[in-house]
Amino acid sequence: MAQEHSAGIILFNTDNESPSVLLVLHTRGNHWGFPKGHIEKGETPEETARRELEEETGVTTYTLLPGVSFTDAYTSQSRNKPIAKEVTYFVGKTNETQGAISDAMRHEIAETRFVSVRDALGLLTYESSKEMLRTILQNTKTTSQLGL
Repeated sequence: MAQEHSAGIILFNTDNESPSVLLVLHTRGNHWGFPKGHIEKGETPEETARRELEEETGVTTYTLLPGVSFTDAYTSQSRNKPIAKEVTYFVGKTNETQGAISDAMRHEIAETRFVSVRDALGLLTYESSKEMLRTILQNTKTTSQLGL
């Protein structure tokens, strides 16, 4: 079975009374998720995650929490063949309050939006994404690092 590796960032804005998380609406499959993309040759997962966040959302000012990451593994179909996919997600925080989709990314991303955690749990399409978000919020060390 073919394999694909991707990386992304689960990005929080914690400046307001109610923290928000950045979501993107992917044009392919019309699903809400976190910014992510394929790891290019010679890139580390963190480099990919940073590049994809900036390309897909325009957010450039953020910090990643040291040592905090999650892996989402699943099987997908491409040209009627199964593909094993693995996505490494890092967790970060920012003071920015909105994203901006570049013209070059409009074929991949229809919308970017910071939403409340409650709204994110309703919008996220895949249960594995919701579970990662819940895990972050239930971990006191991570919530402390995020300032939640």
